[in-house]
Amino acid sequence: MEIKYLKDYKEWIPTIAKWFYDEWGHLYPELDIDKIILRLHKRTNVDIIPLALVALENRAVIGTASLKKFDMDTRMQYSPWLASVYVSEKWRGKGIGTSLVRAIEEKAKEIGVKILYLYTPDAQNFYAKLGWRELESTEYRGQDVTIMIKNL
Repeated sequence: MEIKYLKDYKEWIPTIAKWFYDEWGHLYPELDIDKIILRLHKRTNVDIIPLALVALENRAVIGTASLKKFDMDTRMQYSPWLASVYVSEKWRGKGIGTSLVRAIEEKAKEIGVKILYLYTPDAQNFYAKLGWRELESTEYRGQDVTIMIKNL
């Protein structure tokens, strides 16, 4: 498994968009797959936010994570965000999510980020094991979520 920039693997953007739509589409009824594809194309940067990384196995995408300026329109005071962490179902439980999170953290440090935020409805324990701490609990788009923070 290797982690690379989405910029170099744009052919996988439709696959990633489908993952996002299936996983989180119910939270964003205003987005269809085509709109998600457009948003993903904006994450094809290397040294500026927004950017995305992909996990690959034999050049096939198996996971992704993003670094975004904002991820919650109700918490614009927090920036930037670790977002869109997703691992294909058959690849889960193999440390790929951890590798993607660590890679985003390292990239964020490289470009001068000191603090990162994320929100999650159900993966608090996963992120806590990686050194993230709870900042607040809130409701977002009809779902209870935890906002977490990490000093880099």
